[in-house]
Amino acid sequence: MSVTDAARGTRVELRGRSTLLPAKLHCYELDLTGYQLDHLPEDLHVESRLILDNSPRLCALPSNFKVGSLSLRHCTALERLPEGIECWFLDLTGCEQFHRWPDHAQISSGSVIARDCRRMAGLPAWLRRLANLDLADCLQIDSLPEDLILTGWLDFADTAIKKLPASMTNTRLRWRGVRIDQRLAFEPGSLSAAEILTERNAELRRVMIERMGQWSLPNK
Repeated sequence: MSVTDAARGTRVELRGRSTLLPAKLHCYELDLTGYQLDHLPEDLHVESRLILDNSPRLCALPSNFKVGSLSLRHCTALERLPEGIECWFLDLTGCEQFHRWPDHAQISSGSVIARDCRRMAGLPAWLRRLANLDLADCLQIDSLPEDLILTGWLDFADTAIKKLPASMTNTRLRWRGVRIDQRLAFEPGSLSAAEILTERNAELRRVMIERMGQWSLPNK
């Protein structure tokens, strides 16, 4: 039985240094962590989850690629996503060259994790409704799409975001995983040393100190 036949409806793990995939591979989940591919074949079909983490040569995905969950963590050569891509969950953590979204795509209902995508300067207008959005350390991001709705939370640590669009007035906020309120998010200068010293939650106290320090820096 070929790898392709055995893979139908199953989970397949093909980690390693190979540069080739079996032809017409069709499976439910596929783990290609560390694979040395520079692109994915057009005939690849993954129904649920595709993991391409730590693939340093990967620079292209097929147009109109559809999958439930797509993980591209630390794919350091990837600069763009393809036109027509569709998924619910997307993880671009550490994709340091990524900066180009497609003109037409659909990522909805799930989460977009884009931590440390430092070349990414904005989000596409077609991004309308998500559960969670993590933009921590995306230093160039200074605004969010006006129609974006988050049903879960936004993590915007060390971005340049100064306010939220009206559609996100009630969005729960995080700073590297720590839940914060609107005041700490956008009015850190109103914090007092006494408030910080009396805060019992050590993680929240750390964020308060960080935010107050950032606010006191020039040009903040």
